[in-house]
Amino acid sequence: TVSAGALGLWTARHFSRLHEFSADRFGAMVTSKDDMVGALRKLHEAVGESVAEHPQAGGFKGLIGETIWAHPSFAERARNIRR
Repeated sequence: TVSAGALGLWTARHFSRLHEFSADRFGAMVTSKDDMVGALRKLHEAVGESVAEHPQAGGFKGLIGETIWAHPSFAERARNIRR
């Protein structure tokens, strides 16, 4: 059903975000917090706030695209690294 599919997408997005935060913290441990935030800033400037905003995202724009391609915002990721 639609609600089961929506729950599945939400769950996948949730765990994807947790993995992003974990990867960011690992990157900060290997380099430094400032270097990791700087790298994320460069990605943000090149791609935009989300991957779905990128021109190559094609048909993955809108709610479905944001759900599938969801990454935490640059601000969320930088805040997570700095705490």
